[in-house]
Amino acid sequence: MSTLTWRNASHRTGHEKIDAKNKRIVSLYNQLQTISCEQNYDEIVMDVLGELVEYTDHLAIEEKILEENGYTKLDEHKRKHSAFLEELCSLCESYEDRHPQLLVKLTSLLEIWWEHHIIEDVVKNKHFIATTTH
Repeated sequence: MSTLTWRNASHRTGHEKIDAKNKRIVSLYNQLQTISCEQNYDEIVMDVLGELVEYTDHLAIEEKILEENGYTKLDEHKRKHSAFLEELCSLCESYEDRHPQLLVKLTSLLEIWWEHHIIEDVVKNKHFIATTTH
């Protein structure tokens, strides 16, 4: 069982709200890594899904900031956000159906999102984000 670690030096974008949301992804991922069937599995998974739905609110803000700062790969960035939202909706439906692989899929979604979106896109292009105050 691996966990994620937030490192200010390498993970900060310089935008307080975006950094707070990204830190929360780390926390949610780690929470899922420690869950077991003996605990309040349903309650924890439902809480994580709910927080992820709330998390998606900041994606529009992130897109606006990137657009205002002339981010050249904005369309690709938006497509990644849309794909994340679609997968999250699918996982919410899986929760309602009590899909047995939900925890694995949810953990995988967060891990991929962390590595391929937050680290490779957001942090790598933080110079398009840090200069704004939204």
